Amino acid sequence: MRRHAYKFFPTLVHYCKEVLSPEELELVAEHCLAAGTGRHDALTGDSRSSFGTTSRLVEDLESSQPALGGLRSRLEALLADYAAMMGFDD
Repeated sequence: MRRHAYKFFPTLVHYCKEVLSPEELELVAEHCLAAGTGRHDALTGDSRSSFGTTSRLVEDLESSQPALGGLRSRLEALLADYAAMMGFDD
């Protein structure tokens, strides 16, 4: 028998400081606050959401805010580091 253990419910928590500068955080906040909203079936009452199946938040941020160029690669590096610490390959 061959067996492999998968860590589906990891408890490892990373705390990363200064991933984005205060200026970059302000640009992200402005972008998110300006996003259009609408009804979402998962929400009740008068709740609204900016979620959409075609949303590409990181790509939209990079294209609309030149100061956020490279955001995707920074986030991918953090995720790759986390995955490596959890024992996942690639």
